[in-house]
Amino acid sequence: MYIAVVAILSLFSETMLARKKFDPSPNAEVYIITVELGEEVYTRYGHTVLQVVDPDNDRNHNFNWGIFDYQDPVAFGWLFFKGILTYKLGDQNYRRMSSHYRQNNRTMVRNKLNLTTKQKTQLFEIIATNLRPENLTYSYQYFFNNCSTIIRDYLDKVLQGRICKTYCDQRTTKTFRDYVRGNLNYPPIIVFALDIFMNSDIDNPLTKWQEMFYPLKLKQYLAELLAVSDRGFFTEGSLLGVDEIIHRGDNYSSSPINSFHIVALLFGMLLLLSFVLYWKFSSRLLAGISLIVWGLASSLLSIVMLVSWGYSEHRDLHHNANLWLFWPTDLLLVWVGWKFMARKKFNWLVEWKLYFVGHIVAGLVLVLLRIAGIVGQNVDQILYYLSPLFLAVMISSLRITGRYYKRALAARP
Repeated sequence: MYIAVVAILSLFSETMLARKKFDPSPNAEVYIITVELGEEVYTRYGHTVLQVVDPDNDRNHNFNWGIFDYQDPVAFGWLFFKGILTYKLGDQNYRRMSSHYRQNNRTMVRNKLNLTTKQKTQLFEIIATNLRPENLTYSYQYFFNNCSTIIRDYLDKVLQGRICKTYCDQRTTKTFRDYVRGNLNYPPIIVFALDIFMNSDIDNPLTKWQEMFYPLKLKQYLAELLAVSDRGFFTEGSLLGVDEIIHRGDNYSSSPINSFHIVALLFGMLLLLSFVLYWKFSSRLLAGISLIVWGLASSLLSIVMLVSWGYSEHRDLHHNANLWLFWPTDLLLVWVGWKFMARKKFNWLVEWKLYFVGHIVAGLVLVLLRIAGIVGQNVDQILYYLSPLFLAVMISSLRITGRYYKRALAARP
C-alpha cells in the first residue's frame, strides 16, 4: 500500500539499519502497534508495527516492514511505477518512533497478542530468520505484500492457519478501489488520476483476509478472533488484548471533495461558455480551447496507461477500459483546436469528421459494455462526470469541422 513510510524515513534513517540482537526470553510479550491515518497522502493508509517487549533482557524490538531507500526520489518514483520496489525489515527505536508520530499528531494504539509460549517461540524463529541479512529485503506490493499483510501471514502460520480459515472465504462489500477513493483523495487530484489509471483488478469484492492489507482492518479482524491453542483450536479469550492508547491524535478523515466533481465543474463551465458563444456565432475561441484541453489531457492519460501496461509490474495498471475514451492520438486535437481558435483552414476535413465520429462511437460502446457487465472495471464516475463533457467536445468539434467542410465545398469552382 501507499503507507506512511516516506515522511518517516528521516526519522528512521539512523535506526533502520541498526539491528539489535534478537534473542528474546520466554517471558517476552508480543504487541501490534497500529498507527492510524495521517494528513499527508503517503500516510493515508496508516501503518502497522510488530513489537516484542522482553523485560528479562530489558529490550524493546519494534519490527517495521516498511523501510526503503529514498535517497534518490526520481529513481524511487520510477521503480515504484515499474512495480519492482525492494523494501526491508528494520528494528526501530521505540522512543524515536513514538515521538515522531506524536509530533505528527497521529493516533497510536497498542494491543497485546495473546499467544501461547509455543506460538511466541515459533513467531520469534520466523522473525529471526527474516532478520538474516539475506532475508531482510522483499518485493513490496501495496495491496498484497506490505507491513500489514506480512504480519498477518506470520501470525497465520504460528496459529496453524486459523486466520485464513476464518477470513479467506468471508466476502466484504469493499473493493481496493473503495480504499483508493476513500483514503487517497487528499489532495483530490491524486485519486482522480489513480481512479483512471487502475483497472478492473481492484474492483472485485475483497475477502476479509485481503482486506487486512489495511492496518486498521488487520487490528479489527484480529480483535474479533478468539485465542488459539497449540493444537490449533479456538479457546476462551480474545486473540487481541484491549486497546492501549499510546497517543490520541487528530482524526484525519477522508476529504468530502470528489475530484471528478471539480474537473467536471471547471471543464463544464468552459464548455458551456464555448457553446453559448458558438451558437451565437460570435466566437470559436473557447471551443478551440476545450478541444486543446481535452487533447492534452486525453493523450497524456492514455500514454501513461499504455506505458504502464507495457512496463509496469503492477497488474492493476494493465488492460485499462478507459482507453476506450482516452486515445494517445488525441494529441493531434491540440492542432485542430488551435485551428479553431485562429479561424484558419485545415486539411483532411473528412478524415477529422470520421475521427470525431469514431471517438463518439467508442465512448458509447464503453457505456454499453459497462451496462452489459462485460467491462468489469468500475468506470462509473468517469462515465457520469467525464463522458458528457467528452461527448460535448466531440460533437461541437464535429459540427465546427462540418462547417469548415461546407465552406470548402462552396468555395470550389
